[in-house]
Amino acid sequence: MLANEKLERYFDNSIKALLSLYFLTCAVSISLSEIGFFGAFFIWLIKMVRFRKFEWKKSPADLPLLLFSVLTLAAVFIGLDNSAELANRFKPLSLMLIYPLVVNNIKSKEAARKYILLMLVSVFLQSIIIIFQGITTSALNMGQGVGGTMSVTLTAGELLATILGFSLCFIASFENFKVKLFSGLVLAAGTLALLFTLARGAWVSFLVVIAVFALFVNRKVFYVLLILVMFLGTGMFILKDNVFVRKAESTFDTSRGTTPIRFSMWEKGLLMLKNNPLGIGIDNVYKNSEKPLYKLQLSLGILVRFPFYLP
Repeated sequence: MLANEKLERYFDNSIKALLSLYFLTCAVSISLSEIGFFGAFFIWLIKMVRFRKFEWKKSPADLPLLLFSVLTLAAVFIGLDNSAELANRFKPLSLMLIYPLVVNNIKSKEAARKYILLMLVSVFLQSIIIIFQGITTSALNMGQGVGGTMSVTLTAGELLATILGFSLCFIASFENFKVKLFSGLVLAAGTLALLFTLARGAWVSFLVVIAVFALFVNRKVFYVLLILVMFLGTGMFILKDNVFVRKAESTFDTSRGTTPIRFSMWEKGLLMLKNNPLGIGIDNVYKNSEKPLYKLQLSLGILVRFPFYLP
């Protein structure tokens, strides 16, 4: 009996160590975070098989996540060209496994806080790397974003914008002064790093997170943020030659950069939806966009609909 308890403790400690690796590297290294995530998940499965004890802690999120998983699974098979693509298509669904892994192996609020703090450490490390690269390289001067260890600026921006919300929560709700101070430092460094990525979508999403957070936590803070946004808009009007201002303004430029391409993809997506009400499957919009049926042309920066689609 004691031997079984000791062995089970080894399993639990291994899961904790791998989860710590996942949270500590989630914003710095995709490879290391996947080792932590999948390693912890498979050890958890082996533990349940070994001790013949199925673990599942019920929560209100079970049904919504189950429905989302089923819909994602359906999307995996819609538009699947061949079985060789199956493994890659299952990847989005495999990420859902983090939910049962975390719910059943993080058994206290204190443990959850520690893992989130590790996640903030990961964001802080990535932010420092991005800021250092932004200062020491010519990427920003050339109008290019900085992606840090992720290389892809959009990926880095999305991770920062998503996780920085936790630093806001810690600042607002945590009583420990050191945790508040560290969270504030992460928020400051992460915001600057987010700016350096030049990822416009991540900028907008982070502004929405801050606005919603301020609206629910403190109305006065919300109004202060509105005033700051007004000042930011004024500053953007004055500093027209700044790389960040040029990037923000490019969002509304439908004749250059990636914006016309995005509009083209959205319009093609609408055409695809018209012909395929159930969708065409994960990652298939781009693959199908060059088919004659959906191919659109750009003329003088204005998207011209395909002739058969004109009224």
